[in-house]
Amino acid sequence: WRLGAELLSSGRRPDTDIVSGARVVNDGYNAANLTARYRIDKHLYAALKLENAFDERYQLIPGYDTPRRGAFISVGWQP
Repeated sequence: WRLGAELLSSGRRPDTDIVSGARVVNDGYNAANLTARYRIDKHLYAALKLENAFDERYQLIPGYDTPRRGAFISVGWQP
């Protein structure tokens, strides 16, 4: 097994509203991504990725929400 975690974190920051041009403050956020990968044999593996694991609601750009929690399963082959 191979396990991984990623923490994306940002504090409050000034920005500009894309529609009105007004100065706004974008709230801070913490979002976590988790990964797991399992080697089935020498070349074949299965992987699971959980993005925004704790379903944090945040915006990178004022007025545009980011995706909610997402789960992805994949199977791959490496020579």
